[in-house]
Amino acid sequence: MKYRNVLFDIDNTLINSADLIAKLLKEGAEREGVYVPLKEFRTRIGQARQ
Repeated sequence: MKYRNVLFDIDNTLINSADLIAKLLKEGAEREGVYVPLKEFRTRIGQARQ
């Protein structure tokens, strides 16, 4: 299959991927033995670094 166009959605304009990102972060942390509530990851997504 040959693609003519590629679309990137970096700032959640078309798709809100925050829930998926939080889920993947949680799964990765659990693989390392770190247990953090999903809600904690979700609240951190999209915040600027200080």
